[in-house]
Parts: sequence; C-alpha cells; structure tokens
Amino acid sequence: MLFLNKYNMGFENLVNRLEKEGKFRDFDRDITLIEKERGTPYTNTLKYLLSVTNELEENGVSDDYAMIGGYGVLTHLANSFGRKIIPNWRTSHDLDIVTKNFGIKSVIDGSYEIESRGRSHSIPGKYTYLIKDPKIETPCELDLYIPIYDNTCNSEYEDSQLVKINNRVFGKEFFERSEKKDFYGVNISVPSLKDLISLKLDIGKETRKKDIQDLRDLVAIANIEEINLNKELSENQIKVLYKDILINSVNRKKL
Repeated sequence: MLFLNKYNMGFENLVNRLEKEGKFRDFDRDITLIEKERGTPYTNTLKYLLSVTNELEENGVSDDYAMIGGYGVLTHLANSFGRKIIPNWRTSHDLDIVTKNFGIKSVIDGSYEIESRGRSHSIPGKYTYLIKDPKIETPCELDLYIPIYDNTCNSEYEDSQLVKINNRVFGKEFFERSEKKDFYGVNISVPSLKDLISLKLDIGKETRKKDIQDLRDLVAIANIEEINLNKELSENQIKVLYKDILINSVNRKKL
C-alpha cells in the first residue's frame, strides 16, 4: 500500500489540543467505553473525525466545508442529546466532506499519510482517499466532494463553482447555512438540519436502512429543537419523508 506523505501529526495535534483545553479525559474515557461496547473500527473512525476537523479548524478553513453523511448526523445528535448518544449510534466506516475549497485537500495532505482511491465516475467532483495516522491503528476512507465547473449555472454562485451530489447543487447559501457544532471542544462544520434531511431524501427509492435511521434521528432532533419541518421542507419532501420512507419502513417491519 503506497501512501504519499510526510508530517502525520493529525491525531497528535488533536490530543495536544484536548489536553491543553482540559477535554482529553472525557474523550479518552468515552473512547475506551465505546471500544469495549462497539469495537475498534468505530472508535478509530471517531478519532479521524475529530482529528481531521481539528486540522481544518486550526488551519482556518472551517467555513469552507461541511461534514455530511453519517458523521454529519452524529454531530447533530451529540449536540442535541449529549455525548451519551455516541456509543448507541449506528456507526459508519468513512467520512464524507463537501467543500467549496479544494485547498482543504492540502491541509489533509500535510497531516496524514494519504492514498488516492480515484475519482467517481457517477458523481462528478467526488474523490476518495485513504488516510492513515500512525497513532491510529487502521486507515480511514474519506470521500471529498469538490467544486466542478458547470457552464449552465447562474451567476449567484461565485466563479461558477458548484458542488453536486446526486441531484443537489451546493452553492454559497449552503455553506452560509452550515452550522458549527461542538464535539469535545472541536468545532465541526455540518449542514443545517434542513440541508442534511434534504441530502438523505435525495437518495430516493433506494433508501438504505441506515439512511432511514438517520432520517428518524434528524426528525427527533427537529422535535427536540422545536424546528417546524413543514416550514423548512417542501410539500413533496414532507410526503417522501413521512409517507414514502418513515411510515413504509415501519410497515415493512410488521410484515
């Protein structure tokens, strides 16, 4: 396996920060508990989640990305329900980051050993990497969604730079709506609840079991935070969310 780097200080930098800010004891205790209950793969990916987002924060590019996918959901969950939710989450093996700034790749290059796994043929702008930190037992897969030029876009997007996932276009407003969530003292940038639900709904009829669980979790967060999804989502999105996905998934369980 060929990795292409250099400094490899990502997790060490995280530990130094947590120790300096008095957060390491909580983090270490939780990681030990989670490893006993859920196993090493989950805890290793959690370490990458925090170390990668810490590197992005420390290098001043927190406004240029959003953590999507499962770990975007987990970050919202931990912010709403507290750290106790982390050991009970469904887990995921990879990180998904959407960015308006390809320079983020340089930050990751400077912090981890990295191997390119190539570009997606079905999703333009999606690149997959395997990152490795010498202080973490196993590598982690990272999907990075970067801007692509689209000459059909309108002028509201700066320099005609768009990020596309499925049928959704990420532009300036998406990143402006993104929120910072505290995760052991690291500020992780995540999409707004509305945008994260919309991303999950974009999957359509092929919604996977884990996506259905994520949608249930996001609806629970909306209820806790008293967010009226009927105002946030379109009429069709509400129908798909409640009737086509959540209710049908319950009916399938009864069969």
